[in-house]
Amino acid sequence: MKKTLLSLLLIVAVAVGAKVYLFRPKPVPVKVCTVRRGQVEATVAGTSAGTIHAIRETKVAPELSGIVTRIRHREGARVACGEPILEMDRKDLFAQYAVACANLGVAESQAAQARLKSDWMAKERARLEDLYERSKGQSTQVVSEQALDKTRMDAAIALVDVRTAEAAANQRRAERHVTLVNLSKSWMRAPFAGVITRLSVEEGDAVAVGRWVVEMMDLTKVRVHAPIDEVNLGQVHLGDTVRVTMDAYPGRVFPGTVGEISPIVTTTLEKNRTADIKVDVENTDGLLLVGMSADVVVVTSRKEDTLYVPTKCLRDGDMALRVEGNVARTVKVKIGLTNWDTSEVLGGLAEGDAVISLLDVEVKDQLDGREVEPTPVDPERK
Repeated sequence: MKKTLLSLLLIVAVAVGAKVYLFRPKPVPVKVCTVRRGQVEATVAGTSAGTIHAIRETKVAPELSGIVTRIRHREGARVACGEPILEMDRKDLFAQYAVACANLGVAESQAAQARLKSDWMAKERARLEDLYERSKGQSTQVVSEQALDKTRMDAAIALVDVRTAEAAANQRRAERHVTLVNLSKSWMRAPFAGVITRLSVEEGDAVAVGRWVVEMMDLTKVRVHAPIDEVNLGQVHLGDTVRVTMDAYPGRVFPGTVGEISPIVTTTLEKNRTADIKVDVENTDGLLLVGMSADVVVVTSRKEDTLYVPTKCLRDGDMALRVEGNVARTVKVKIGLTNWDTSEVLGGLAEGDAVISLLDVEVKDQLDGREVEPTPVDPERK
């Protein structure tokens, strides 16, 4: 009887064990990342896409009124600083220059004549003074004191005449220079190296002083205006490194730096409070055009050779599921610098730990203590 009972119990035990084995929860397939050492950054992203602007732009207006006779460069052309963009009619200016040169020639001749007369009068004064001194004390005075005084007066007047004539020549010289300056103004030149973006005249059109005819931009460096949430403003500083990306060039990152931070916080229609930062980006290849949209990520801090975990492995910012002997265990993690990709680990995890990627599982709230089937996946660092 006992043997029969023991046999029945053994059969029941085997059946129960088989049932438990056959109907046990299957291991949950998960993807895991490895805790590593490397570079970690703290970043701040723009709340929405920014817009590219020119750092330097201007509208060029003529300094003289006149008729446009030649357009040397049109819209889209790159010009060097000082290079002529268009020319204006110069016939009147050339005539004025010719008159100024003639007047200067007359004035210089008059000044030369005055100098000759002054030199002669100076010699005459010296001669009479010598005779006057020699005849002193003699019975016969060769030169009277009155004649000597008159000669001295004439020599002084002649010297004044020289100064007057030279001043007149300098005035004529200045008048000629003015005509040369006006002639130079008949070429409208680029105030800096850049690209002509708009041209509002054609050859034969009349232009007036003060009315712009050429718009220019320097696009060798551009500035991205992007909004930053007011909460993050305290983390952003002038000179911070910025990564700029654009839909027009997928996969490419343009390096920049924070050049300005707006002192004003504005409120959007959605009641968000933001302030613009202005990011300077080199554009020597000319790929970045004014008006393009651009996304910015400001690097506010950086650490080298520090422990980090992919941010997608964290829940609520400081909780992770570590795989221990194929079993998921919840651990609390002390986090330092963090961004969308990686987070610095200050405690709770060790180098080499396998941590479940929470973005790749659907039952993360029920994984603690569950058996898992891990598959390593280490995302590429950006």
